[in-house]
Amino acid sequence: MAFYRRLFIDFDSFYASVEQQDNEEYREKPIIVVPVVSDYTCAIAASYQAKRLGVKTGTRVKTAKEKIPGLFVCGARPHRYVEVHNQILEVLSHHFKKIQVLSIDEMACEIDEEDDFDCEMIAANLKLDFMDVLGEHITCSVGVAKNVFLSKVAADMNKPNGFTALGEDAQEKLKNLELTDLPGIADRMEARLNRSRIKSIEDLYSIDELKLKKAWGSIIGQRWWHMIRGSLD
Repeated sequence: MAFYRRLFIDFDSFYASVEQQDNEEYREKPIIVVPVVSDYTCAIAASYQAKRLGVKTGTRVKTAKEKIPGLFVCGARPHRYVEVHNQILEVLSHHFKKIQVLSIDEMACEIDEEDDFDCEMIAANLKLDFMDVLGEHITCSVGVAKNVFLSKVAADMNKPNGFTALGEDAQEKLKNLELTDLPGIADRMEARLNRSRIKSIEDLYSIDELKLKKAWGSIIGQRWWHMIRGSLD
C-alpha cells in the first residue's frame, strides 16, 4: 500500500494573486483585496509583498495604508475568482480521478505514489500546467501525506509556491511547529491544551487517546489523535 495518499493544493494569497495576474500594475507590489473600497473595511486577502510589510487578512484598510504608503486597494471580484477556481478544477481533472474541493482555493486529491521523488514530480508537473492555464503570478503550495489533515499542514510548511512531503518522518518534522500552526488550534484551544500540559507538538503526540479527548473537552480530541497519525477515517 502506498504511504502517501493525499496531495493538498493551497493557492498562495489567491484573491490577491488573481488581481496581480490580471493587472500588470499590481505585480510584485503590495496590494490588498477588500469587499468594498473604503478606509473603514478590512482586507480579505493580501499579497505576499503586503504581508512582508505587516499587512494581512483582517487588517483595517486605514491601518494598512498607514503601514504601506502607496498600497494598492482592490475591490473584490467574486465572479472572477470563481472563474479561476473552475479553471483550476479543469486542470486537476486531467491529473487526478478523485478531487475533494475544500474551498475556493484549497483542494485535496488522492494519489498512489509513495516515493518522495515521484510525488515531487507530480507536484512540479501540476504547477507547470497551472502556469500555462492561469499565468505565472497565480501560484500554489503543495503538501503530500497520508491524509488530508497532514497534507494541509505540509502545504503550509513551505509557502509560497513550495512543496513538502510528510512521510515516515512526519512526527519529527512537525515537532518544529507551534501548536497554533496546526489548522483547528487557535489561541483559545491552545490555552485549553496548555492547561492539560500539552504545550508542544511532541506533547500532542505523546498523550494517549482518552486523555486527549478529555483535554479537548469533546470527542474531537479522539479524532485528532488519529488524524495526526495519518488515519484516513
